[in-house]
Amino acid sequence: GVTAIGTVQGRMLQMSLQQRFRNPGDVNTEVTYTFPLPWGAVLLGVEVELNGKHLSGQVTAKSVARAKYEEALSEGNTGIMLERNPDCSYTMELGNLLAKEACVIVVRYGQVLQLEQGQLRLMLPTTIAPRYGNGVTQGGLQPHQIAQTDLTAQYAFDISISIRGPLSKASVACLSHKTSYAPGVDELTVKLAQKGSLDRDFVLVLSE
Repeated sequence: GVTAIGTVQGRMLQMSLQQRFRNPGDVNTEVTYTFPLPWGAVLLGVEVELNGKHLSGQVTAKSVARAKYEEALSEGNTGIMLERNPDCSYTMELGNLLAKEACVIVVRYGQVLQLEQGQLRLMLPTTIAPRYGNGVTQGGLQPHQIAQTDLTAQYAFDISISIRGPLSKASVACLSHKTSYAPGVDELTVKLAQKGSLDRDFVLVLSE
């Protein structure tokens, strides 16, 4: 499942996406996870919690990163690689997740919210719709970067947005989910009012 925690200060959004993986099987496995980020978002960092250890990602050339990732897997170690795809989605590879082992990966990004007709629109994409054409020959993707579709899959989703400063007094409406609102001193916290799933994008609109 995924838990999103965000802060809006002025027009700047900072979001943290906590992605939880668990290998329920009896053998080691490799996880490939393709996910979108909002248009104009800037990736700020990647952090990993595995067996009580906290690791941070480093930016490097794709060829070097691939070589280090494959070397880690060949030595029986756990390796993690995150890359930006030609269609602006991201693919994360998590290799040698041990049997019964759990892993938490946190992706952080920033985004300047755009003002349109007096409104700020915050959108967190949670799905990738099936694409027309061939993703490899026409979309420039590698086979492992193409998102697989399964209508029966259910992954938990939760989100909490803290709106701070003058915008905490704005009119706030969620167009996609039932939400609850907890006002504070110069702060408004928006949360899901019921359990959610990664089945549709989260859309929040702030109006004067």
